Amino acid sequence: MHRSDVVYSHFLAILPDAATAERIVQAREKLCERHQLRGRLRPAHVFHVSLQAVHNDGEMPLEIRRSVSSACEAVAALTSPLEIVFEQAVCFPKNSRAMVLNGDKNRNTELAAFHRALGVELRRNGLSASLSTHHHLTLLYGDQELKDKIEPVKWNADEFVLVLSHVGATHYEILERWKLKGRPSSAPVSAETKPRANAVQTEFRLE
Repeated sequence: MHRSDVVYSHFLAILPDAATAERIVQAREKLCERHQLRGRLRPAHVFHVSLQAVHNDGEMPLEIRRSVSSACEAVAALTSPLEIVFEQAVCFPKNSRAMVLNGDKNRNTELAAFHRALGVELRRNGLSASLSTHHHLTLLYGDQELKDKIEPVKWNADEFVLVLSHVGATHYEILERWKLKGRPSSAPVSAETKPRANAVQTEFRLE
């Protein structure tokens, strides 16, 4: 059982492998030196690319967990490993104060298609999900404005995970993993997809 005084959130994400995480740390060090950046650094063990938030209200009910698992299994079975490329560092609006890595708008098309397919399947299972894509990886939180190119960070992602975040504690638990072991689905992605009958309904806020 989890503590009642801790805020939890659950989200789906892709995690970089250890070697990629080290390259990301090195890229951040170069950026901090070049631009004299200051701020709260994100530890390498929590680096991630967010896909979907699935539950933000305490512990996840079993029926929601089952719906999430069903959707993820279906998409993972049809998706092959994804190449991810981040080649620039940018700052989000000042209210978030996050400096992140992301890719050019023409990059990561396979990741974008996977994100949409996952959103559609979550909706089919009665869950709210986003179909828009703004993939990034957070490096630090600070106050500086920045937009700069970096030496591209590339890796092949062969799985995605369900994360339980202890909000404010920089602590993640990996609850479930799904290997990408198929071919990308050719089915069209529709924002109008209706939930399956008897599927549980839930709403969430993206972080």
